[in-house]
Amino acid sequence: MDLKKKSAGSKKADSSKGRSIKGGDRHDELYDDFAKEPAKILEGHTKAVREIAYSERHKILVSCGFDFEVFVWNPYCEKYIMKLDGHESPLVGVNCPSNLNAFITCDTKGMVKVWNITNYTCT
Repeated sequence: MDLKKKSAGSKKADSSKGRSIKGGDRHDELYDDFAKEPAKILEGHTKAVREIAYSERHKILVSCGFDFEVFVWNPYCEKYIMKLDGHESPLVGVNCPSNLNAFITCDTKGMVKVWNITNYTCT
């Protein structure tokens, strides 16, 4: 699965293999581009989802939102792998740099956290 962000702050990501993801109200949706209904709904967030990132290297989705929490997902399962706490304000972004074994989150107060992708600890 090759997912890429459409644009900064976008709630949708494009895939060259016919799938896209969309952050929604309290859940994420994995779409098959040929279907009108989501192929999978990822439930976990208690408030709106702000952004979703995909790590091609580690084959995981990472979502963040207004509930101060980060969720790590296996895109082939509906249950999240890990729920990460650590921010004290709503999250505004997440990024999975391809050259790191980490992902980065940022909140509205400017706090940036780098999370180890292998054990989900904040470094």
